[in-house]
Amino acid sequence: MLLLVASFLFALLTGGRFPYLIFSMLLLTFIIAYFSVHKNQRNLVNFFWMNTKKANVGDTLELGYKINNTGIFPVACGEISCHIADRLGNGSIPTELLFMHPFQITSMNYKIVCKHRGYYNVGKISIKVMDSFHLFEKNVVFDNSIQLEVYPRVVMLDRFNIPATEFFGTVRVPHNTYEDYTSIESIRKYQQGDPIKKIHWKVSAKIGELFVKNYELSANTRVHIILDGYIGNYSLDVNGELEEKITEAAASIIRYCLVHNLSTSFISHWGERSFIEGRDMSKFQVFLKELMHFVPNGNMTIEDVLITERRLFSWGATLILLAVYLTDALFKTVLNLREKRYNLMVLIINKLSDENDERMNNKIKTLRKAGIDFYSVKLEKDIRNILGDLS
Repeated sequence: MLLLVASFLFALLTGGRFPYLIFSMLLLTFIIAYFSVHKNQRNLVNFFWMNTKKANVGDTLELGYKINNTGIFPVACGEISCHIADRLGNGSIPTELLFMHPFQITSMNYKIVCKHRGYYNVGKISIKVMDSFHLFEKNVVFDNSIQLEVYPRVVMLDRFNIPATEFFGTVRVPHNTYEDYTSIESIRKYQQGDPIKKIHWKVSAKIGELFVKNYELSANTRVHIILDGYIGNYSLDVNGELEEKITEAAASIIRYCLVHNLSTSFISHWGERSFIEGRDMSKFQVFLKELMHFVPNGNMTIEDVLITERRLFSWGATLILLAVYLTDALFKTVLNLREKRYNLMVLIINKLSDENDERMNNKIKTLRKAGIDFYSVKLEKDIRNILGDLS
């Protein structure tokens, strides 16, 4: 603009043909540059495609777009930016530069490995159109607004031993706490101290002597999966790897339980209370959607969750805890629940190494001695090799 003004003043002051020729050429250049950018902005057409709208963490997402210049003016210079959340693939798609002839179609394809769960808006593309001299530019935005759902990775477990469960509904155990009053095993003579409610009145009246019922001892097959959503335990999880690992373990265990028709519930406090239950694979997608939304920003520790939700746990139920740290408070809470005849499995999932921590090893020995299954899962390990070997 300064050059245009200077040439005009020079032509006006000197009055010669050549100065006016220079001014006219500069003015024409400005007009053509502006007009070409304005027309290119209106002539560009975009088509965006994606190979799927639903994926799991670890899947490769294929996407691409086509840019069509439908006008007679070439696009002298363009910068294409494909706007996809950095979190999806731990990186952004680099800006592309292009030159397009009239009626030319340009195609670009990309592959992105999905790193994190969540909802993503995919399909927004911006093109910065410029003239040859970079005097004018226009930003053209195409927003296709395609919803991409990325679910947690699910590992297919071939074998996973859940305490006090069998796939036909119950398992026999040697504790009177688990007496099933709907199933009579045998009848015997009354002994002093036997509860009156166990007396078989019909048989006693017929024989003329008191007899009592022996009930089968069976454990409850209900499985409660409790996920640690306390924000303080994820402060070191800068890139979200811990979130993905703990939801991967939860999703894999839930799937195994539902495949074998075990009554399963998922409980977590992350911002708000989350509770889902099901008994077969028809509900698996509901569990996955909840895990997809999981963000550990809760203010309640997992031991507080256990105390708060304890009223939901029936006698003999199995509690599977997925936590980040085995704190002293969690250690005491788990032992207390074990004394109440609950079956417990504790999975600690983090990136720390506890092998040389003598205090931690003593805790683990105490838990296992009390009959509690304890396993440590590191981020780099395949949970199939760890959970599949539970015995």
